[in-house]
Amino acid sequence: MDTRTELHITLAAATAFALFAAALAWAVGGRGDTFLALVFGAGAMGATAANFRHLPGDEARAAAAIVGEPSPARAYGSIVVGGVLGFSMYALCVTGLLAGTLFPAFVGGDAKYSAVQAFVQGMRPATNLDAAKALVWAFVAGWYRGALPAFLSGLLTRGANRAAEPAGTGTTRAAALARSQAGRRRAGAD
Repeated sequence: MDTRTELHITLAAATAFALFAAALAWAVGGRGDTFLALVFGAGAMGATAANFRHLPGDEARAAAAIVGEPSPARAYGSIVVGGVLGFSMYALCVTGLLAGTLFPAFVGGDAKYSAVQAFVQGMRPATNLDAAKALVWAFVAGWYRGALPAFLSGLLTRGANRAAEPAGTGTTRAAALARSQAGRRRAGAD
């Protein structure tokens, strides 16, 4: 990788950080709620920070050789990709598809839909800690750019496989246990 590409990676990271800092300053200055901009910025920072794994002297150089060297287009494109992945992770948490103590909780989900603005402003992290968790997960989604698409692909594949199974033959643990117990009863009756 040449010095010019390293410069582009650094400039992309600085741009992502500047976007995050600007959104934070806008919110702190009382000019409106910019939490979704912070989510985008956190994802963008995660993606651009991940680009540094491919700089010379890093252990990830071997992995970079497999997937291709970073280019200026990838460096700047990672800002958008990371932001979109940050939004996607946020949406998975808002909908409850990802939930638990590690993920943020939200309020406002039971409100009746009236308009996009009310929808966006109505769905909020339940606490300050939940807001911090949302930003951390947006950063993680940007950092591990392939993890979220792989997770979603796995969900869709499992859902399609379950839909294709005849009724009553699900692959849940309870169904497998019931089949196993029924098989043992038949074996004991023989």
